[in-house]
Amino acid sequence: MDPERVSRIVEPERVLEGEESKRNWADKVSELNEVDFLAQGALLECANLLSMTDKEFDEHMKRYRELRKVPRSMLTEPAKVPRRAGR
Repeated sequence: MDPERVSRIVEPERVLEGEESKRNWADKVSELNEVDFLAQGALLECANLLSMTDKEFDEHMKRYRELRKVPRSMLTEPAKVPRRAGR
């Protein structure tokens, strides 16, 4: 894989993971021992989104869009297979 593409994936993900509000909520959510790991992740994401200002949310979504562009740019269209007569 092209190192430039890798960095285009890693950089937005690194920024998303390092967001201050996410780190603040992670400790609190991890203390919920009666909640399973996947539910904790969902709670963390929800708390993170709710705690953002509109400006922070717009920046957050901008990073997700950037993160999504790179793998989508690597996809190729599947070859069209002609339909057989009689089907």
